Amino acid sequence: MAFDNLYLVNRMMIAIGQKTLSSLGEDSKSQRLANDIIEGIIAEVFALPIDYHFATAYAELTRITVDPAFGYDHQYKLPDGCVRVISTVDENYQELIYKYERGAYCHVDNGKTVQDDVLLCDQDEVFIKCIVIRTNPGRWPAWFTKVVILTGACELVTPITGDDYRALRLQQRLDKAITDARAANGLDAMNVTEDGRDEFSGEKNIADGFM
Repeated sequence: MAFDNLYLVNRMMIAIGQKTLSSLGEDSKSQRLANDIIEGIIAEVFALPIDYHFATAYAELTRITVDPAFGYDHQYKLPDGCVRVISTVDENYQELIYKYERGAYCHVDNGKTVQDDVLLCDQDEVFIKCIVIRTNPGRWPAWFTKVVILTGACELVTPITGDDYRALRLQQRLDKAITDARAANGLDAMNVTEDGRDEFSGEKNIADGFM
C-alpha cells in the first residue's frame, strides 16, 4: 500500500462516509475539495504546538552575507520546511540560550522578489533544534497520520455531506487523537537527568547530548 496523499484523502473519505477515489485527478466535488486542502492540512498538523520527535532536526545555519538593517547583527537562512525553532544549541547539541528572532529576508533575485525565512541574532555561528515537515507520509507514525486524516475529515465533512452530527463526532475523535498524539510523542523520548543518566536505571544515555 502506498502511503501518499491519495491514501490520506481516501481515509478522509471513509471517515465522512463517502466513496474512495481512484485518483486525485477525478473531476468530482470531493476530489476538488480534498485537493484544495490536503497540503494545508498536513502543514497545519505539523504546526500544532507539539515538539514531534520524529520531525525534530538539528541544523547548522548558513549566514546571509547581507546583515539586517537594524535590530540584530546577523541573519541566517532557516532550512526548507522548518516549521518551528525549538531552541538554539551548540555544536554538541546542548541547549545554548541567547536572544534570537524569526523573520523574513526580502530581496530581489533575477528580477523577482524572494522571501527567505531567517533567524536573526547577534551570534557569529548558529545551530538550531527545530521541527521540519516530513514530506513522505510513509515515514509518519500511525498516531500522527490519524491526526492528519481526522483534521482533513473535519474540514471536508460539512461541505461534502452537510451532516452536523457526523461533524461533531469527528471533532470529538480528533480531540482525542491529538491527546493520544501528545502521549505517544512523549514516549519517543528517553527520560534523563541533567547529567544524562536514565531516571529509572541510573545508566548513562549512550546518545548523551541529544535531546
